[in-house]
Amino acid sequence: MKIKKYSEIMLLICLIIIVGKNFFLLSDSFNKLTLVLNFIYLVFAFYFFITWELEVGLASFNPRFSTHDLEKESRFKLRARICLNEEGSDGIEAIITNIDEGSCFLLLPKEANFELNSSKKYLIESVYEGVHFKHNARLVSSYGQGIGLVFEDYPDARVSWSELYKVCLERGIVG
Repeated sequence: MKIKKYSEIMLLICLIIIVGKNFFLLSDSFNKLTLVLNFIYLVFAFYFFITWELEVGLASFNPRFSTHDLEKESRFKLRARICLNEEGSDGIEAIITNIDEGSCFLLLPKEANFELNSSKKYLIESVYEGVHFKHNARLVSSYGQGIGLVFEDYPDARVSWSELYKVCLERGIVG
């Protein structure tokens, strides 16, 4: 939330400063090499900025709650279960606070002692209107009581979490 706003502003300020200095160099001595390098820099900076904006906008980095909120659990309707292994045992009940086609953010219970390991794969399951949605995921972020997960490839596309996202989007549960 705040990191998205501040990081984009800082990135734009740095880009503007560098382009401004390059144009001062260009006006000092009209050098074709400086002009070509400045153009190449602008192209790369544009694509870097767009990529950064898309990456920071993922659901796995946006929990939609603050660590200072008193009631986090009551605002969200989707429930999930995160399992430490692919068999589905040793699962922890969680609440889905944000979801998109490629990632999600889960709010864990206060009493859960969850081992955070970014190299480990987790299995996340959710039941919505009688349909079981499953997907393998890996940990990419943590915030307060929650964790952000990015979905791995899953062979059964009919019950994947991207399908759950589409259903929730149609029903107006997520925005």
